[in-house]
Amino acid sequence: MGKEPEVKYRKHTFQQLWKWPSCGWRFFNKHPLLWLVTALCFMLVAMTIGMIPIIGEVLIMFIAPIVLASSLLWLASPDKQKRRRKKSKSNNFLSRLENTLYGAMKVQENIVPLLILGAFLAVSTIIIQIIGHLIAGPMFPSLAAVTDLSLALAARVVLAKFAVLSLYYFIGMWVLYAVPMIILDDIMLPTAVMKSFRGILVNSLGLFALYLATLTPLMIWSFLFSTASLIGFAGFLLIGTALLPVVINSVYCGYKLTYYQ
Repeated sequence: MGKEPEVKYRKHTFQQLWKWPSCGWRFFNKHPLLWLVTALCFMLVAMTIGMIPIIGEVLIMFIAPIVLASSLLWLASPDKQKRRRKKSKSNNFLSRLENTLYGAMKVQENIVPLLILGAFLAVSTIIIQIIGHLIAGPMFPSLAAVTDLSLALAARVVLAKFAVLSLYYFIGMWVLYAVPMIILDDIMLPTAVMKSFRGILVNSLGLFALYLATLTPLMIWSFLFSTASLIGFAGFLLIGTALLPVVINSVYCGYKLTYYQ
């Protein structure tokens, strides 16, 4: 078995970190319809699963690494994207959509690491949800609108949402770049998780500032689903569908700009 490649990190300024979304936007614009449909499919599945009490968010986090890995693998394989030009456009589009949603699972070497990462995120979600319940009590996660609660209880729910989003962000940053290391650079899972954490750590201040800058829209987006209203669901779906493609493409840009061998 060959020696694993050495992974090095670049430290970015806050201004450089903000270039990741602009880079992701450029990648998104190359195939906007594909990315929007990919995001729409994932959001519809996530919303459906998310309605399941207790285990809904756990299942979403379990499948999230598979979708991320599949999308990143497709992004990194431009030659494969150009094959079979003689096929009809509809078949070609459906094939690409299939690959961006779960294509990484077609590679045998990816299956076990992605399932382990999914299991780790699922367990982390259970712990995070317990913390949310400890803060907000039985109203978390609640399908009642925050505006229908008393001021004290609404404050507890908002605090719980903030804590949960922050913990999700921390855990997500911890393992985020382990996914492309595994599927793109053939790095073993334990090394990938450690290298992902160290790479994020050297840019922790900038990423924390980025998180604070996006916290308010994240809170609003999160509360839209909890309203359990048609408008809330529609807003959650539309915002998620619009933002997810840029996020995925920005992850790819961030990985290429941060890690090198």
